Amino acid sequence: MKTKILMIFLFTLISGCLLAQKRVLLSDPQEIHNLYGAKAPQYELYYDKVQSYTSMKNGGSALIVIGIVTSTAGGFLIANGSNYLNVDDLEFDAKAYSNYVAGCVLLPVGITSLTVGVILASVGNRKLNYYLRKIDGLNVYSNISTKQIGLTLTYNF
Repeated sequence: MKTKILMIFLFTLISGCLLAQKRVLLSDPQEIHNLYGAKAPQYELYYDKVQSYTSMKNGGSALIVIGIVTSTAGGFLIANGSNYLNVDDLEFDAKAYSNYVAGCVLLPVGITSLTVGVILASVGNRKLNYYLRKIDGLNVYSNISTKQIGLTLTYNF
């Protein structure tokens, strides 16, 4: 049963990667000037912003993963170390107490990391899509459709 679930997960992951379309952004100044002409400075500005917001989105995603792992580990450490004082014998368990203290430190760090990661990832994703649409607006596309006869040119403002 586990292998079937794993195979379904891997198939979904691989098919999603194959179907994903990746935008190719130009970085060579000569190609940018040849393709965009007078709009080359705008493209370069948008390109820099796209790079910045991509790193912001990726950093936020990394903080989300770190926050989930850290807060989960902190919760488990608190749960395992919460019985550091044995009520029956009134003995103090130093290892359980150190687990409890480590959990009390890791849980707030994980929650903070998760919160900051969600904010960074959402803002980075929103701004990234905004500037990618602006870059797309600088281009003139041709659309050959079977619904219409002829060639349709589209310019986004």
